[in-house]
Amino acid sequence: MSRMLTVLAQGKDLGSEASILKLMSCQLNQELSAYTMELFEENGAVVDAETHPLMQELFDAYLWAPGLRIAGGADEILMNIIGERTLGLPSEPRLDKGKAFKDL
Repeated sequence: MSRMLTVLAQGKDLGSEASILKLMSCQLNQELSAYTMELFEENGAVVDAETHPLMQELFDAYLWAPGLRIAGGADEILMNIIGERTLGLPSEPRLDKGKAFKDL
């Protein structure tokens, strides 16, 4: 995160740092929230602020995790960005490249 802020502060363009960070953090968030819900078993569906004060946050994290993996670019799109910008792989052929949306 600090590397990205430094690059932006210097006025440079980001490479694939943000894509790597989003890909890894969203996957980890989804796995951890699912594991936490498994630990609570059937009690994971019960939100009781008195018994478990953090249960609402855990429940929200579990429900939001799949959506966060889609928002801002799905995993496949992020892997394409990483492959093209970091690994130097060729980009996918696009017939619409360089054309305005209204011309499609």
